[in-house]
Amino acid sequence: MFSDPFQDGLTPEKARRSLDVLQSAFEVMMDRIADYILEHEDDIREGGFALSEVVDRYGMQLMSFGAVYSNIKTFTDDEIENLGPIEEDDDLDLAGK
Repeated sequence: MFSDPFQDGLTPEKARRSLDVLQSAFEVMMDRIADYILEHEDDIREGGFALSEVVDRYGMQLMSFGAVYSNIKTFTDDEIENLGPIEEDDDLDLAGK
């Protein structure tokens, strides 16, 4: 049985507020990445060590950040109506048509 997503205190308002915090953190992280890229521009354009370094240093953080953001977003008012188990009468296009 699907449990109430708000039983432990996560409300759409709390989810939206936390997304605002994450948005600010994301901007700080992207600023750092941009600084690094510009500082090592020539080496990155040539596919040198700095390119590998930026991917190794920030790639997992960006992917993880996206996962956290997406999961919290599912609890906002915009997404909460889509949250829950799939019902038999739900119109699903599994064939991609």
